[in-house]
Amino acid sequence: MDTKTYIESGILEMYVFGKLSPKEEQEVLKYAEQYPEIKQEITQVEIAFEQYALSKGVVPPPGTLT
Repeated sequence: MDTKTYIESGILEMYVFGKLSPKEEQEVLKYAEQYPEIKQEITQVEIAFEQYALSKGVVPPPGTLT
């Protein structure tokens, strides 16, 4: 398997966003177990999306959550 091409395909980003079919999700999980570089890329994508969300987040006004 050409892991570089697989990583560059965008499927891992779709996986992190939950936009894959169950069959596709299982494929990604299988490949993540077999190929450490794919598992590492999934982690990096998750971190990047989390950092982006935190940087663009809006803090609710005081008292909103009480």
